[in-house]
Amino acid sequence: MKSYRFRTIPALLFIGFTFTLFLFAILMGLYFWQQYLEMKNLYDETLTIHEQVKSENETYLLENEQLKKSFEQLNRDVTRLKTEVEKNQSHLEELNKMRGGKSPTSLEPTPDKGKSVTAASLLSYPGTALAVGTSNVYIEGIRSELTRLNQQISLQEEAISSLEARLKEHMEAMKRIPMGWPATGRVTSLFGIRKDPFTRKNKMHEGIDFADAYGTPVHVTAKGKVIFAGRNGPYGKQVQVDHGNGYITTYSHLSSFTVKAGDEVERGDQIGRMGTTGRSTGVHLHYEVRKNGKPLDPKPFLGGEEIVAQEETAND
Repeated sequence: MKSYRFRTIPALLFIGFTFTLFLFAILMGLYFWQQYLEMKNLYDETLTIHEQVKSENETYLLENEQLKKSFEQLNRDVTRLKTEVEKNQSHLEELNKMRGGKSPTSLEPTPDKGKSVTAASLLSYPGTALAVGTSNVYIEGIRSELTRLNQQISLQEEAISSLEARLKEHMEAMKRIPMGWPATGRVTSLFGIRKDPFTRKNKMHEGIDFADAYGTPVHVTAKGKVIFAGRNGPYGKQVQVDHGNGYITTYSHLSSFTVKAGDEVERGDQIGRMGTTGRSTGVHLHYEVRKNGKPLDPKPFLGGEEIVAQEETAND
């Protein structure tokens, strides 16, 4: 019995030690598992915070980049609009010189009160990060400047449009006033009282005669519309052009004409050739200028130096 008792004691001790180790291992496992879970939660929280911070930083960087681009765009707009103002002002001055008057609207630049804020001044500080709220104040200042410049350009464009419209009307009217010689050659008879070549009695000559070779081209002296092209009694083959504003020019004794009624013609267009058709004593062009049906002396419309008849002969 005694020997058996001595053999069971070590076994019990071994079993107890083994059980103790097992419990210790379980407790340590539980401890480390708990630590692992805490570390994992902390890591997850840290990762989440990091992602949030990264996202916020990206958002701020994007906003800063957008603000920078906005400043740069506004700066370009300011520069562009100021250039437009200068260009429009120069255009107005040119138009005023052509018109010989003053602009109907005063377009002097409005003096700035104090130093104006521009995008260029805002972007001239490298490395400076502007808060969104602060930058919006500066953007509003620049937008106010843009609004002022837009209003100034609008006024200038209205004045330019008005001047251009008036100049266009003036130039169109000038195109329709007879100017220049209708044909080459020499003047053989002026406007006024003269002896009729057939009756030898004094009679009013309502135009100017130009003499040159047969078939010499005849040109219209102003923009207009052909209202007649055909034979007209003693005037022979004749072309009549209505220039508007009461002006009508006639080209008589032609050998032929190259236009027909209804044709639109510009100053300098050929309308026929010199001849001797109708009541005529030789090759020539009888040229008349009429205003509201009344004959005018064509000489002032010919331009150039003083014109005198080189021959005292009458052709018609």
